[in-house]
Amino acid sequence: GERGVELAAVVLEAGLASCVDIAAKAYPFLPIRLPLLMRDPFHNALRAQRMPPSLPVLQLHGGKDELVPLSDGKALFRALPASRKRMVVLGGAGHNDVPYNDPRRYLTEVAAFLHEEVLQGAGEGRGD
Repeated sequence: GERGVELAAVVLEAGLASCVDIAAKAYPFLPIRLPLLMRDPFHNALRAQRMPPSLPVLQLHGGKDELVPLSDGKALFRALPASRKRMVVLGGAGHNDVPYNDPRRYLTEVAAFLHEEVLQGAGEGRGD
C-alpha cells in the first residue's frame, strides 16, 4: 500500500460520502463550504474511488442514523470500486451504536465477511 501496509479487506462503519455535504444540509444558514470552517471536508466518496477494485469492502450502517443519513452511506457505497462489496443496514441502529444495537448480527456479519474474504480468500490466492 501507499503507507507500507497491505490490506486484505476493509470494514466501514457508519461511513459518509462527504462531511461538508452533511454539514451544509444541517446548517444551511452557515457558509459551511468555506475552507475556513472545515479544514477537512471528508470527501470520502472521492477518496474511496482511489481504492483498489480488488480490495473487498463490508459497509455497515444504522437504519436510524441521526448524523449520517442512510442515503449518504449508500452514496459512499456506490463510489467504492470494489468488485466484492457488501452493504448491511442494521435497522435499529443509529450513528454511534452500530455495533451495540444488535451485537449478535453485527459480529455475525463482520465474522462472515472476514472469513469469506480474508481467510478463504487468502487460500484461493485472493489475499495478495
